Amino acid sequence: MQSSFTIVKFLLLFASIFFILLIVWHFFLSIYEVKIISEFNPEELKLKKKYTVKCVGLNAQGNELSFRNLECKFEIIEGKENIKILDEKENNSLLFSTIKAGSLVIEIESKYSLRPAQLFCSIKKDSI
Repeated sequence: MQSSFTIVKFLLLFASIFFILLIVWHFFLSIYEVKIISEFNPEELKLKKKYTVKCVGLNAQGNELSFRNLECKFEIIEGKENIKILDEKENNSLLFSTIKAGSLVIEIESKYSLRPAQLFCSIKKDSI
């Protein structure tokens, strides 16, 4: 009788710990959304400047999960001749430099996003 009671306590403890770990995984470590961060105004890109577009995963609380690899793909849909890609770090960010005035459309796709996002930019000459 005593040993079956100990086994039941052990199984309840194991099930409780498993359930808590499952909740932690789903709400704090799983990616619910991919946020695209651009620290520039896409309507006013200047010539011969460097710009970075970053992808960050968000959990259920909206906190950033910077330690997760999102496997983002950056594709230049329009204006490939207007920029020079300098670096694509860890598939989570894109560093580019503008070389010609015109328009630019960047499509960003991640394995965690439902559909690709598009970033529309306008590269303008510096007004003196």
